[in-house]
Amino acid sequence: DQLSNLAFLDLLLIEKGYETQLARNGEQALLIAGTSTPDLILLDITMPGWDGYETCRHLKEDAKLAKIPVLFLSAHDDPQSRVQGFRAGGVDYINKPFEQEELLARVETHVDLFRLREHLEHEIDNRDTQLSEYANTLERKVEERTVELVAAKEEAEAGNRAKSQFLA
Repeated sequence: DQLSNLAFLDLLLIEKGYETQLARNGEQALLIAGTSTPDLILLDITMPGWDGYETCRHLKEDAKLAKIPVLFLSAHDDPQSRVQGFRAGGVDYINKPFEQEELLARVETHVDLFRLREHLEHEIDNRDTQLSEYANTLERKVEERTVELVAAKEEAEAGNRAKSQFLA
């Protein structure tokens, strides 16, 4: 909600090795997130235009952005604000003024969890693809073997008919 807070938070995160992109309002945040797909979104509740809750709801409506964790950072410290943040789709809520170490620990935790989930989903997709390819290979082999067995059966039956005719 204030440029000085935004600049301080930006500097704090950059010093810890995070790449950041800043938005002054919810509409701009949605636009930036749609083009860069961040690992975490920090949202204040009080912003010009859309508030943090509305911004979070818009993020969660976009299939590409829905999985990105949203961490609310706000001076609103009442339980109703927290609950509203979680209902909007937030994964965490930190009150301002915040302790730097706490904020950084929560950011690190949520970024790590997001990256781990993305990695696991990628691994599951790879395994599904491998299993599907293996199943297709097995189906082809069964079809080939079935064709061979039908041909062998027909050949045996033809031989049996010829033998029967010869004996008759």
